[in-house]
Amino acid sequence: MRAFLVLVLTACGCAHVLPPGGYQAAILVHPTMPGALATTTCSHNNLPIILVDSQTVASPDFEIVLAHEQVHAVRAYAYRGGCWPFMYRIAKDKTFRVKEQFLAFCESGKFALTRNRKPDSVWLYIVNVMRPDTLLTAADNCLFEEPPE
Repeated sequence: MRAFLVLVLTACGCAHVLPPGGYQAAILVHPTMPGALATTTCSHNNLPIILVDSQTVASPDFEIVLAHEQVHAVRAYAYRGGCWPFMYRIAKDKTFRVKEQFLAFCESGKFALTRNRKPDSVWLYIVNVMRPDTLLTAADNCLFEEPPE
C-alpha cells in the first residue's frame, strides 16, 4: 500500500524526501500562503504530511523550506501518540512550539549553508522570524558547532 501511495504521489507531481530520522512524509502541493510557505499537518491516519504552496515549490528556497518542515514531520511521527497529540501540543503550549520551531529553523539553516547561503544572513533570518516569541542572541547561534577543546 505504501509503495502504491508513493507511486501515486510521484505520478501526480508531488515530491517526497527521506530525512535522517527515517520517516518519509508525503509532500503535497496545496495552498498555504499568505500565512506560510509550507506547513506540516496530520493526515486522517495520524501520520504527518507536508503541504507546500505552489509558489514555494517554484522558489529557489524550496529545499530549505522542505528541510524545516521535514524536522516537524519526523518529530511528529516519533511523538508519543503520533501526529495529532504533537500538533495539539504545538497549538496549546507556547514553550513547546518555540522549542520545536527553533529546532526546525536550525536544521533548515544548516541545510541552507550547504546551498551557499551566507551564515550571517541565515542567522539573521532565524533571529527575525523567532523574534515575536523569543529574543535570540549570538550565544544561541545554532548554525555552527564549536570543535571540542
